[in-house]
Amino acid sequence: MKRLIKLFILCGITICFLTGCADVAENSMEDNSLRESSIPADEVRVEDTGTMEEGYYVIEGILREIGKEDLILETAQGQNIHFRLAPETVIYAGKGSNAIPEGDNVKVVFDGERNGTTEMKEVFVIAVTVLEEE
Repeated sequence: MKRLIKLFILCGITICFLTGCADVAENSMEDNSLRESSIPADEVRVEDTGTMEEGYYVIEGILREIGKEDLILETAQGQNIHFRLAPETVIYAGKGSNAIPEGDNVKVVFDGERNGTTEMKEVFVIAVTVLEEE
């Protein structure tokens, strides 16, 4: 009986190890070409961020890529900006949707500490919403 329990535990640990390795391999195979060519949000100049609404910075653009921890937004000027998402970031995909498809127009609401007068540091995304077409 003890051998059976040990075998069961050993099989469980092996399965956990193999699925964890598969997850790491899957994440490393993602296409990083967009991420490498994009500008981190920490390096965005305050003048380039667009407008302010209710004390937060707002920028609109086309969603190029979204993942569990980050998103890449293409601005009207053609710049790709890389934002890191926090677990508490609100993502609104619209009525009846549970995901934002890449290529949709979105609005990103974010904040951060100003580093001098033009640059920001420690940028955090508050919300990502799909812009409703009129």
